[in-house]
Amino acid sequence: MKRSNFTLIELLVVIAIIGVLVSILLPALSSARERGRDAVCKNNLKQWGGLIAFWGSDYNGDILASYNYAWTNWDDQLKNVYKDTYMQELHDCPTFTEYNGRERSYSSLKPIMKHQIDTRKRNPDGSLYVDENGNNQYGPLFKFSDLRFPSDAFLIMDAKNWNNYGTAYPFLDSPGWAWGGMSGSLDESSATVKPNDYHPAFIDVLNFTGPRFRHLNNKTSNVLISDGHVSGFEVDAIQGKNTANYY
Repeated sequence: MKRSNFTLIELLVVIAIIGVLVSILLPALSSARERGRDAVCKNNLKQWGGLIAFWGSDYNGDILASYNYAWTNWDDQLKNVYKDTYMQELHDCPTFTEYNGRERSYSSLKPIMKHQIDTRKRNPDGSLYVDENGNNQYGPLFKFSDLRFPSDAFLIMDAKNWNNYGTAYPFLDSPGWAWGGMSGSLDESSATVKPNDYHPAFIDVLNFTGPRFRHLNNKTSNVLISDGHVSGFEVDAIQGKNTANYY
């Protein structure tokens, strides 16, 4: 007589096989989803790079300021000038999970994308210079042609910008809590960190502003480079030439 039902043992074997297959497939599916999110993030940064390149073309080769003289941050400057091509969704890295309503996914690197406010002319005693009309005078921003390492200099990178003091920063300051002691221009002969030296690995601090290495199992941070390409960097792979200009 032909048997039409599974025995309990056969059913348990089938369930066990399905469980094994699921355990094999789920990590692969999760990895595929993260690769997709990583690709979206990199595409966002490439589009930021296109807008920054437009800015340089329209403003005599200047690299966009992290903050301009009116304290307008870099992304709002782009939004104000390129209303027809600017898209709000470029702000959102799909791997970022720390939104609080004012959080930001990306930061500019202030040593390369200068604060225009920091270029104000000063008197010999260090006080701010004021002209006869009561106005400050501002120095030059970096131009793309000024960069010694244009294929390495960071412009925008993955970051957390809301800190536990309740302040949002759209930039990494000098570059702030990431790599101390750096500035816009460095004399290579006297710099503590040479262009090809590696910075000590920056450790993410929960609830504090700074770069974030959140892609591909928390291994890489996506970065827009000044020549327009985008790449992922691991925490211990960032060099002096990435975070400052040298002369």
